[in-house]
Amino acid sequence: MIFAEHPTGQAFQGRVAPPDRAARFTVAQIGAPPALYHGDRCTHPAPHDRLRRAMSAFCVPEELLLKILAHALVLSHDAFSGPAFTNLGAGSFDLSRAHLAAAYPAPDPPLRDRAAPLRVCRRWARVGAPPLYEAAVLRTHTQLHAFAAALLRTPGLRAAVRRVRVGGGCAAHVGGVLRLAPRLHTLALGLDAPAERGFHAFPYPSAGLRGALAAVRPRRLLLERERCARGARVDEMLRLVCGAVAAWDSLERVDLSNYFTLDAALAHALRGARALRVLSLYDCAVARDLSACVRPSAVAVAAQNPRLAAVLCRGEDPAEIRAKYPGRVAELLVHDTPHAPSGLGIPRD
Repeated sequence: MIFAEHPTGQAFQGRVAPPDRAARFTVAQIGAPPALYHGDRCTHPAPHDRLRRAMSAFCVPEELLLKILAHALVLSHDAFSGPAFTNLGAGSFDLSRAHLAAAYPAPDPPLRDRAAPLRVCRRWARVGAPPLYEAAVLRTHTQLHAFAAALLRTPGLRAAVRRVRVGGGCAAHVGGVLRLAPRLHTLALGLDAPAERGFHAFPYPSAGLRGALAAVRPRRLLLERERCARGARVDEMLRLVCGAVAAWDSLERVDLSNYFTLDAALAHALRGARALRVLSLYDCAVARDLSACVRPSAVAVAAQNPRLAAVLCRGEDPAEIRAKYPGRVAELLVHDTPHAPSGLGIPRD
């Protein structure tokens, strides 16, 4: 009696089948393993034994399974930030068309498709749930409440939430989610109401939003405002954000969307940010900052922060603009190339 190796890697006891016969069996045919020869009698394993062997053959270590599932479940950085922060590159004259183009950045698979591996078995669902909740893009109040309810039901997932993007007028009520995400490092807030609801549909900030913003310690903040119309509700939301920016001691980078105009209040908050190192703007925002309607220069005010290391200018090369700014701003202006929009200091942990 000897011990033979099954093609799947599992040893079984018995005499080995002839080599030409054993070679026909592969992992794809694991449901019918080679026959076991006991003398002149040939027997096949019972059905439950075949199932047990099949499950044990595919029982990979959880560390490896986590890496495989994370590759399919984690939302890409381009899909998380969205087209409002896209580096359109030099020569992009039709900004509105580029902003509305659905093909750039390349969309990730829908959530129902990305979550398909979690329906394989309970073990895959348990291992793959944290990568799925690593990033959340919440565009409606229904999604916002459903995400918060899921975190309330499963406290173990709260530590997995690292990136949260809220838009469509829901940013004013993001406090309920922020309290349930203690390890959040990237926060994206949309300050535009949905187009179908009108410009004045942005809600008043919730009562506990100030405390919720003070409770988190993000390393990166993305602010999106693509419309020029502003109201008292948006101004109140911006005041809360400015107060949080000045108070956070962990904020390292701030990204403003393509049509976001840096105003004096936010510039003073950025000047007082204690850990700010990178400020990212689109070239049109820099050009507006130099126009006659914006005085004094908001970028120059933000550049007075001694810890600021770079002002990234997305789009055109700011070589001509650099000469119009004071010395420190000219030194900080850096062209953000459009070839690698995802590799510009985005926190990975």
